Amino acid sequence: GSRVIGGGLYEGLAQPTFSVGLKDIKETDVAAVEDLITKTLEKVASERFEKESIEAALNIIEFMNRELNTGGFPRGLSLMFSAVSNWNYGKDPFEGLRFDAPLKALREKLVEKGEPLLEGILREKLLNNKHRLTVTSKPDFEESSRIEAAEKARLEEHRKTLSEDDIEALITATKELREMQETPDKPEELASVPRLELSDIPKETLKIPSTIGRLGSAEVLRNPQLTSGVVYVDVAFNLRDVPARLLPLLPLFTRGLREMGTKKSDFVQLQRRLDLATGGISASPLISSKRNSDEPAAYLVMRGKAMEGKIDSLMDLMGEIATEV
Repeated sequence: GSRVIGGGLYEGLAQPTFSVGLKDIKETDVAAVEDLITKTLEKVASERFEKESIEAALNIIEFMNRELNTGGFPRGLSLMFSAVSNWNYGKDPFEGLRFDAPLKALREKLVEKGEPLLEGILREKLLNNKHRLTVTSKPDFEESSRIEAAEKARLEEHRKTLSEDDIEALITATKELREMQETPDKPEELASVPRLELSDIPKETLKIPSTIGRLGSAEVLRNPQLTSGVVYVDVAFNLRDVPARLLPLLPLFTRGLREMGTKKSDFVQLQRRLDLATGGISASPLISSKRNSDEPAAYLVMRGKAMEGKIDSLMDLMGEIATEV
């Protein structure tokens, strides 16, 4: 196959499901794919998950819960939806929000004590579970035309059951619906809709407290904020001395920083180390105008994040990526 599909574990239903498969296989290879999946699961259950893989997974889960990075989606709604999965089926809706203590207990069992908890779940819920289904999807270039023809046939059969008055009523209802949709709302109706007024917008920008210090020859800005124990680090390298002819290559260069590995680790090993100790490291160019100056501000910014207890590992990895590629 061309890639793994299936989505893994899904807990949005009363009965959770686990799905996995391969895309772009031959129809005759379905049984071979089933056998491959079963043997892979049996191998993992027998040889056990790697300790580093478990630690990395726990680190990623902790970051997801602490950051709750929802992008442009309202955080309150995201929290509500995360509670709905349990709530729908009569369970405690706040169970998924109280992650700190359960995660700590899970880390103690899996990492510190080395209990075969995951392997036991793998055998009980998947390997020894006979309640399973194999779904094979294959393209059919005539399916669309068949669906369209069947729909037309159903509509035609239904039309035969309608009288002239029924048809006229449908036409009238359609016209009324279109008229209602196209008629502008009345001013008093529009006035009842909440809207943001100019007076609701603060005239001054939010001021983030900052302290300025030095670390060797580098200027250090510290911005204390409530971040649920996550430390965010930005390291800016001045691009003032980079020749103009090389500036167009900066996006490619910053991508290569993460994808080429380092002297100590290849790409796969580096990704594993990042997952173990950090919430991710990225690099990108930053070009901006400078207040009261015709000269632009041009920097290559390396960004990283880690829990407070792993900030030293984060800084070591950022330094390695920046200087030992």
